[in-house]
Amino acid sequence: MKSEEIVALFDGRGRIELTLNFLKDAISRNVEEIAHALGYRLLSTEVTDSRTRIRYCFDRDDAPLARRRAELTIARLRAGGPVLPAWEPPPPPPPSPPPPLPPESWPPLPPSR
Repeated sequence: MKSEEIVALFDGRGRIELTLNFLKDAISRNVEEIAHALGYRLLSTEVTDSRTRIRYCFDRDDAPLARRRAELTIARLRAGGPVLPAWEPPPPPPPSPPPPLPPESWPPLPPSR
């Protein structure tokens, strides 16, 4: 099964069940990543048929972050881009430490006469 066929299965339904032959379908290792990018979360996996097939069950994630991730993925697909982004942007760096406190005698006292 090609990644385009897998993407077509994640059409906004509440629950998706997908069975793949994991000996033939090299894409099976990317199913979870594709589902995540399209706003779904994995509910369960089950190995069937003498360990040659795997059944995935996904549930649509309606959290705002998941919906936004799905919107960005769909926009990327419509623009002719890949299903999965090349890389995730790194998180912002941590804030810098505050400046040290001035000594108690700060500011300097004027010279005495």
